[in-house]
Amino acid sequence: SINSSFTLYELSLHPKYLKTAVEEVDSVLAKHGLKPSDPLTYEAIQDMKFIDLCMNETLRKYPGLPFLNRECTKDFKIPNSEHTIKKGTAIIISILGFHYDPDYFPDPQTFDPYRFTEEKHSYNPDAYM
Repeated sequence: SINSSFTLYELSLHPKYLKTAVEEVDSVLAKHGLKPSDPLTYEAIQDMKFIDLCMNETLRKYPGLPFLNRECTKDFKIPNSEHTIKKGTAIIISILGFHYDPDYFPDPQTFDPYRFTEEKHSYNPDAYM
């Protein structure tokens, strides 16, 4: 998938994360009694927590859809403004705009899988799509 390609790209740019990912894969394969040539099991994939963090961060930096199209279903007055979005107006929501906004994701240009850990949790979950 394209997400896997972008994840591999980001890992190639960040050797310390690549090392962590490789170590995790080796550890999980050993834990589940798998050889590198064996098909991965669902259980083994579920144990790859760091890989999951990397995939989440990749989806943040390279979302599958850069924007969403919606239609306003009722008149909406924009808070702290004199403007109203009329019912039936086409709305474009920028996912990239949210994912690269430092108010929602500190240091948004940086590939940081750890931002999705409970310990660090350095992002606004409402802005992650």
